[in-house]
This record gives sequence, structure tokens and C-alpha cells, in this order.
Amino acid sequence: MRILNFVALAILVISLSSCDDNITRSSGEDRDYEILVSYGTDDPDPGYYTYVISSKYDSILEKIPADPDYEYLTFSQDGEILYHSCIDTDHTWATRWPDGDTIAIQAGISGEYIELIEDNNWIILREYSSIIVLDASTLEIVVQLDGGKFSNTFSPDRSKILFHDGSPAGLYYYDLTESPPSLHEKDLYDENNNSLASEKFCTRSDCDSIFAIVETSQNDYRLAIIEPDNLEVIKTIDIPYHAGYWQGDMILHPDKKRLYFCNRGNYITYDDSGIDPGIIYEYDLIEDKLTVLMDEEIFGGSVTCYDLEFSPDYNYLYAGVWSSLVRINIKGKKPNHEIMADVCCPVDIAINPELRED
Repeated sequence: MRILNFVALAILVISLSSCDDNITRSSGEDRDYEILVSYGTDDPDPGYYTYVISSKYDSILEKIPADPDYEYLTFSQDGEILYHSCIDTDHTWATRWPDGDTIAIQAGISGEYIELIEDNNWIILREYSSIIVLDASTLEIVVQLDGGKFSNTFSPDRSKILFHDGSPAGLYYYDLTESPPSLHEKDLYDENNNSLASEKFCTRSDCDSIFAIVETSQNDYRLAIIEPDNLEVIKTIDIPYHAGYWQGDMILHPDKKRLYFCNRGNYITYDDSGIDPGIIYEYDLIEDKLTVLMDEEIFGGSVTCYDLEFSPDYNYLYAGVWSSLVRINIKGKKPNHEIMADVCCPVDIAINPELRED
């Protein structure tokens, strides 16, 4: 049995124009790959676990104990290495998949968010009070900086680390071209010169814009497109509903035309409903159209979503909602969803891009 303590993916940086529309896609919809889901449960077996699920057969292949806490995880690009981290044990590992052999270990370093920065061969972690960048081969520390309590990511050219730490400021960032990297604060304003506070970022190295969830002084949420060099807001899009507390995920489709993001919802109620529900959105960059992809009415239950991931062929969007792993078909004009597995409180998803052998 593999005993692992895993790692999560939470933020990204993105772009619009001058992007190549050619995408390398997988051969078919019936390909079989592994989906790892980190979750916790009180019943029937209390504790923390990681499910390994077959995409083709919708079956649970393995249930790995992950005590003492949730595991956060991400795969290498070839699917041969699993990077995973656990805050309770304060360790981060690089492990051969599926053998379980440890390649590298970093004691005293952990995070509740993990992302592989492939072009630099870096791993970026978010602790509660610091941003940590590790060498993906050795897990040695490249840079460790204060901040990043809720959200962090690189700018597209990797010259800045952007982050949000819960304060009402516009945008914080470290300039990595300076030695040592220095902390900067950038005030954000919309098209009408209204002040904005950053919440969540999404970026990609192969494009030329930063996407962010921002909050206005009236406590309204918007999707903002930000120019990465001067960090000026180019455009904002109203998000018609918010739950008073933004914590979720944001990812850009590789065609650079569709952005997906989710709000996990809020258990601190502001009305008589008992809960402010979460929502999964799709934003069409070409048509400038924001669509509710999934909410309580569409799903038929609570949509408390922490993490979003694409299938290797980019035809499906996987979402961990309150009680289920959900697969959303995003190929057609009318996306539809199906429940793959009943999973209590899924926190993180990692998808192995390599095909499974039957």
C-alpha cells in the first residue's frame, strides 16, 4: 500500500491575444487515466484519505489513508512523479508514481496549495504566512518570502510573484528581478476609477494577461483583466452573485478562449437561507460572456467547490463539490455534468495525464 501525504493546486496566470489556438489533444473520450481526490470523512471510516479513480470506468481503484490531515497534490507533466504536501506533518515530497518510492523530501516545508511551474522546473507552495518556491528535482528552496496567506502565483514572464493575504489592499507582489526580491503594493482601479482589492489570480506563461477576482468598496465581486507589465486593470466583468467569501479555483482552457472559476460558498449566512451557495462559472473571452456553469439548482445540491481540473484531452472539467467528484462535459455548446463518485468534502484533485493500462 502506498502511504502518501499530498499537495494542492489553487492559482494560475493567464492571457488573451497573440496566443496559438493549436492544441494537442488525446485520441478519444474513452481514454482511461487516474484521478486523485484528497478528502476527509466522518462516516463510515473517520479520517483523511486519497481516492484513486479510473476516468473510464468511474470506479475507485484505491483508497489511501492520508492521516493526520488533508493531502495536497499535483503530478509532473509526464505523470511519473507525484508532488505532495501535508501541513500537519510539515513535509513536502516528490514520489514516483505509482511505485511510491521517495525521490526527494523537504522537512519543515509544506503548503495547502501546490503548483508545478514546468518551464522553470519549480514547485510553488503557499503556507499560511509565506510563499515558497522549490526546485522540482531536489525540493531545495529557491526562494522563501513573507505573505501569500490566501493566494499566490507568478506573472506570465516569471518576474513577479503576485499574492493576496486577506488585507483590503489592491495587489501585493514581489519583484524577483531585484536582489533580494522586494515587496511592492499596487493600487487597482476599474475603468471608472473605482478602487479594487485583489482576491484570486489566474495566469499562464504562454499568454499576455492576468486574470483576477477583485472586490469593490461596495463588496461586489468582479472578474478583472490586468496588464502584466504595469499591472493596470484593462477591463472588469461583473459577477452577478457572490457569497461574501471568495475561496475557490480559477483555470484557463488551453484554447485561451474560456476561463473557468468557482466560489466555494460560505457557511456564514447573510440571509435566512442558512448558507450562501457556491457557483462554478465559465467566461468566454471571445464573446465576452459570463455563464453560470453549475449552481445548486443545476446540480441539485450544494456546490461547495475548492478545486477545478481539466481532463488530459481538455474536453471535461472536474470539480470537487461538497459531496461528490463531478465531471462536466465542456465540449459542446450546452455543458452537462455527471457524478463520478460520492466523496465527502473533496479538497484537492490531481489528474495523471498518462493513460492507464487495463
